[in-house]
Amino acid sequence: MLHSSTFWLAISMAIFVALVYRPLTSFTRSTLDKRRETIRSDLAEAERLRAEAQDLLSTCQRQHREAVQEAESIIAAARMEADRLRTEAAASLKELITAREAAALAKIAQEEANATRAARDMAAQLALAASAEILRQKLSGTQADALIDKAISELPQQLAS
Repeated sequence: MLHSSTFWLAISMAIFVALVYRPLTSFTRSTLDKRRETIRSDLAEAERLRAEAQDLLSTCQRQHREAVQEAESIIAAARMEADRLRTEAAASLKELITAREAAALAKIAQEEANATRAARDMAAQLALAASAEILRQKLSGTQADALIDKAISELPQQLAS
C-alpha cells in the first residue's frame, strides 16, 4: 500500500484539497460577500432612485394640477373680461347711436329752420315784388317812387324781426 501510486495520489490529493480548501472557501466567501454588498448597495440605490422618482412624479402632478387650475382661472377671467367688454361695447354703441341720432335730428331741425327761413325770405321778396308791382300800376310818378323807397328802406328791419 505504501508503494502503490494510487495511494500516494489519493494522499497528495487529500493534502492538496486540504491546503487549497480553506483559501478557496475563504476567497469564494469573500467574493460572494462583496457581490452581496454590491447587490445590497445597488438595491438601496434603486430604492432611493425610486423614492426620488416618486417624489418628482408627485411634484410634477401637483404642478400640473396647479397649472390646470391657473389656466382655468385665466380662462374664467378672460370670459368675464370679454363679457364686460361686450357690455361696455353695447353701451358705447347705444350711446353713439343716440348721439348720432340727436346730431341728425339737430341737423334736420336746422335744415328745416333754414328751409323755413329761405321760404319766408322768398315769400317776403315775392310779396315785396308783388307789392311794388301793384303800387307801380296804381301809383304813378313821385308818389310811387317815395313809397317804394320807404318800403325798401324798412324791409331789412322787418326781415330781421
